[in-house]
Amino acid sequence: MKNFIKSLANKLEVSELLLYNDYINLIENPEVIKTIYDEKSEEYVKCILFLVRIPFKDNKLFFDGLRDKYLNALLVLANIDEYLVVTILENTLYWRDLFSLWVKINKLSICKEEKIEKYDKLIRNIRTILNNQRATDLINYKNNENISLLAKYCPSEKSYFDKEAYWYNEGKKESNISFMIRQNMSKISGYKKHDFPDNMLIPFSAKKQWRQENAMLKEKLNIIERKLCKKESIEPSDYVPKKCAKKNSIDVCIDLKLDICKYIEDLIIGKSTYRNQSNH
Repeated sequence: MKNFIKSLANKLEVSELLLYNDYINLIENPEVIKTIYDEKSEEYVKCILFLVRIPFKDNKLFFDGLRDKYLNALLVLANIDEYLVVTILENTLYWRDLFSLWVKINKLSICKEEKIEKYDKLIRNIRTILNNQRATDLINYKNNENISLLAKYCPSEKSYFDKEAYWYNEGKKESNISFMIRQNMSKISGYKKHDFPDNMLIPFSAKKQWRQENAMLKEKLNIIERKLCKKESIEPSDYVPKKCAKKNSIDVCIDLKLDICKYIEDLIIGKSTYRNQSNH
């Protein structure tokens, strides 16, 4: 971790001690992101959040690590700069985080009206990010190209995320799957295509197609949980997260290969300057 902070500090042109202290303070109190946002650059905000999210113990990239602390900080940041949060989520390494943030919003101790007023735009942006990536994955699937891990976390009907990552349609709760599908639906009237009416239920055929597409994508991923359910043998090339390996007494535990420095250059430091150009 020390070397990583040093490298990150060099890229941001700040001291290691400053970066480390902000990291520790943010872990202890998510409200600290307000001060960091006011005093530092957008790139610094992104990097400090990335530092909180990436777990260093055992170097298991897809272990949850400090996920809850990261999500708490994102939620605070969303009340300051929703656009920046959307930008961070668009470049996520962890698709599950989008569903988890969605659930965290729904579990806030505020009334429905206040929740809709404060977070409706953010939730709909999260939905767009997820639907756009899913559409890209379906195209890549048809072209026999690599797809993202999103399908691993896309909820099935009546699953935890389907029930808890709900949102509101005309003031009434709608399950995650129905809410997700609704964005992609349209209604043909004459020769014109119109948005799908909010007062219409999602047809069974649309949900069936959604299930079938998710099944195709999950099969393409050949995720370890699927292999375990089917009692298929685990290959040395399979990526097995540490928790899964321990729970199922699997000796194989391959690290996911990812060039962290390149990720930072391309998706954190290499992008984003709207805030610096506007009000900072």
